[in-house]
Amino acid sequence: DPRRGGPMRRWGMVGAVGFLMMLPRAPGWGLRWTGRRLLGGGLTTPRQTLSPMRCLPPNQAHWSTASVGEERFAPFSTVFSLPFHGGLCLGVQLPDALADTALPPELHEEEVAFASDLSQIRAAEFLGGRVAIRRAMGAKLAETVGPIHRSSRGAPVLSNGIRGSISHKRHVAVALVQTGPCSPVGGRIGVDIEDLHPTRYKGRLAQRVLLEEEVDKLGSLESTGLTKDQEVLLAFSFKEAVYKAIDPFLERFVSFQEVVASFSPDGSCSARMVAPEFPSSTTESEPSLHITGSWVQVGRYAVTAATASIVEGDGG
Repeated sequence: DPRRGGPMRRWGMVGAVGFLMMLPRAPGWGLRWTGRRLLGGGLTTPRQTLSPMRCLPPNQAHWSTASVGEERFAPFSTVFSLPFHGGLCLGVQLPDALADTALPPELHEEEVAFASDLSQIRAAEFLGGRVAIRRAMGAKLAETVGPIHRSSRGAPVLSNGIRGSISHKRHVAVALVQTGPCSPVGGRIGVDIEDLHPTRYKGRLAQRVLLEEEVDKLGSLESTGLTKDQEVLLAFSFKEAVYKAIDPFLERFVSFQEVVASFSPDGSCSARMVAPEFPSSTTESEPSLHITGSWVQVGRYAVTAATASIVEGDGG
């Protein structure tokens, strides 16, 4: 996410951290991680090794609506893997704390080094996303990929014709991977995950996220079991996925009011831009931005994906 802050600076912190590390530590407090991080220990010296990771076979989603939020898995274990939006979407359990967590072997040392300058939560999200995207690639393809850095806009930088996107909530990171050629004007993808059963639902979310024509369509997914509030959360998620897909073309902040989304019960969705770069009056002679999408419910979560591509005009 390009809006998040940069790495924490180390200057003048070693003495203070040394003193604080001698104080009693409340459960869940991440000071041990912070101290090791600032003193150079970082993520590479886990205090203990977890029991073997519980992984699931490909194309099997584990979460079920009946066990929403009830079951947790070993940190960095695969919790679902399914074909989605022309690729493979895979979810990874995030740890509550990194200080006592063994790191998966898929991670590149440069990714670990980068994460050592982040807070525990941000580091877990960053590393979990890299684990998810490599597992979604498959072992053979992942072996050909070096460190997965972040672009200046916050997206994962991939090569070898691989297209990928990452998203996360507090306890899970997901990645969507597609393989194949990707030209400068070809499709770009974005993925997002959103909790459909949040402990706090912001009642004004619809006012912030939806346009009037989108509000009028609320209830169209009733046959899928989603409530209107959950449809708002679904729209929020899909627009986040759209922003990731269109960012390589626009490279600017895009408001919720610039994207109009529509959904079908069959899991397909689409969006159109209401933006100066692509005015609604675009003629056949002008380029246009084509956006398609997919959505799926996995347990308590909605996962959405978008593909954006430029359709060139005829030049007339």
